[in-house]
Formats: sequence, structure tokens, C-alpha cells
Amino acid sequence: MIETLTLIEQCAARLLQLWQDVEAVETVVSDAQRNDDRRFLNGPKLADDNGHFNQGDIDVMFGCA
Repeated sequence: MIETLTLIEQCAARLLQLWQDVEAVETVVSDAQRNDDRRFLNGPKLADDNGHFNQGDIDVMFGCA
């Protein structure tokens, strides 16, 4: 029991050493949490955008073609 507590104390001390130079931590805000129009900037792809799939691509992926 004492050995476990000593190990935990050593790990916590090491973490404090690693984090002592960190001055600020930025909070990550997901698009769903935003209240402004930036949450809508990841809208649907346009017809000429890369990355579109058609039914033929899906059929090939599942071995139906």
C-alpha cells in the first residue's frame, strides 16, 4: 500500500514538473457549441469539390459491381 502511494506521488510530482512551463490552456470549442455563424461554415460540398462519392463508388467498395 505504501509503495503504491509512493508511486502515485512520484507520478504526480513528475506531471507537475512537465506542466510547470504551461502558462495557459486553450479551451476547445466544437462547432456545435458555437453560437455564431462559424458553425455553418462546414456546409455541404459543392458539385465541383473534391471528395464526392457516387453510387458506383459505393458499389465497388462493397463488392457489388
